[in-house]
Amino acid sequence: MSASSKKRPLPNEESSAPKPPEKKRRLDLGLDADNFSIWHLYCNGEKLDIMVHKNTSLAEIRENIRDITGIQQFRCKNENGFILFLSSNLPNNMNIFVDDLAKQQLSPVPRQPSHDHDQKSDQKSNVERNINESSATGGSSSESTVLKIILLGDNDPLRVKVKPTTSWSKIFESFANYKGKEQKNLRFCYDGYQIRPNLSVGDIFTPIVFEHEEIQIDVLLELAGS
Repeated sequence: MSASSKKRPLPNEESSAPKPPEKKRRLDLGLDADNFSIWHLYCNGEKLDIMVHKNTSLAEIRENIRDITGIQQFRCKNENGFILFLSSNLPNNMNIFVDDLAKQQLSPVPRQPSHDHDQKSDQKSNVERNINESSATGGSSSESTVLKIILLGDNDPLRVKVKPTTSWSKIFESFANYKGKEQKNLRFCYDGYQIRPNLSVGDIFTPIVFEHEEIQIDVLLELAGS
């Protein structure tokens, strides 16, 4: 048989040689891994994974966590118990522990009779009056809620009634004066997210959250040089 008569493979015949395995994408559903990060949420002993896009807003992140955990008021911590300021650019595979604030039972600390008790009460009244006067021009009396502002590690929270138009800068200043702290060393947080002083109360809370009888604001004290 001549060389020209040898059988040639048909164009549609596949070679029997194995093909190299295709590389799988890092994320399913065809999502671009460079634009997403995966967080591992730990809530009530259960692990929940969420996928966060780099352009996701903080408000959307909070709502997503509420939806999948069923917890309305929470804070997020890392493995060491430090509060996390959540943002869409956290590292991939971040371990986040969701702390249900509603389950925290803070036992009252008995107070010793003190000469300063009346002065403290008067000072709290002055703080609330000053804050309310700053927002008296906007919002009706029905559009108000109570903030429970507490310095972490302190057992003396400040409760003030505020309106959606109340400026956070006024709240920060009044709380710092009440506690005798430098305002620049205080970080005010809601649900683990730091609040910017140039916003108003209505910029942070949704209408549903604003209907709560009391909303907790956590305050962290930054030590000089930290």
